[in-house]
Amino acid sequence: MKRNKRIFSKYKNLEYIIGDGESLPFRDYTFDKCVSTFVLEHFLNDIRALKEMNRILKPGGILILTADSLSYPKADKDFIKKINDNVNNYTKQNLEEKLKKSGFEIVECRYFVNSPISYFFFRLTTINNVFLVLTTFAYPLCFLSDRLFGVSEGGMYIACKAKKIRHMRA
Repeated sequence: MKRNKRIFSKYKNLEYIIGDGESLPFRDYTFDKCVSTFVLEHFLNDIRALKEMNRILKPGGILILTADSLSYPKADKDFIKKINDNVNNYTKQNLEEKLKKSGFEIVECRYFVNSPISYFFFRLTTINNVFLVLTTFAYPLCFLSDRLFGVSEGGMYIACKAKKIRHMRA
């Protein structure tokens, strides 16, 4: 926590707040946008967390989220069981359902890390930090591989852009 405060202290107009994602410390209609990066899959009550994100957004506000899907069809299921410590994993269908229950409509949603090359690098990252060393080379290669050879029916991760369509209380 001290490290995060030190990192963010160089930004003069940034306030660092620690809070519970299922009970955010902000008033209703505070923000135009909300970003959730690989957090949702760890909530026991993910719908409550989504409703909280909805609550703090202004009407028409935008939610950008990424989450673990772990649904790449060619993935090694035993390997997935071994690395998965999530409460939830998402498909386009179940994430869209949860977003609708939480007062959002999906604007765009897609899987990524959904090709043989990007899955290969995904496996490397879970074994050790080799990917960190290869990031400059691997990231563009994975992006291109997903675009050219990616499957549409699953991926290791999912990214969605959703719009607030009605106010929801947690």
